[in-house]
Amino acid sequence: MWTEVGTGRVIRWVGRRDVAGRLTAVGGAEREAGGVPHLAGIVTATGERGRGWGGVVTAALTRWSLHGHGVCTLGVFADNEVALRVYRRLGYRTARAWHSRRLPNG
Repeated sequence: MWTEVGTGRVIRWVGRRDVAGRLTAVGGAEREAGGVPHLAGIVTATGERGRGWGGVVTAALTRWSLHGHGVCTLGVFADNEVALRVYRRLGYRTARAWHSRRLPNG
């Protein structure tokens, strides 16, 4: 799920800024229909990747979600190995696997 800035769907933002004040990593938590927070839009600036900022943002959002709600969810593309490693290290496990395929033209 992609988060949409300015729509009010995000109930919690977490970000990391460098010493110059530039945003280097950010993520949000949206409230699903059942009230459960869903982590979304977790990104790290290209030049800051590999430094653990995505994990820091995800961990902070996870702690906030668990403290207030007892559970949270997130989604990730199956081929995003970097994100999968971060999420597994934080204790996330696959609950549901979704698949998409291209349909043949015509």
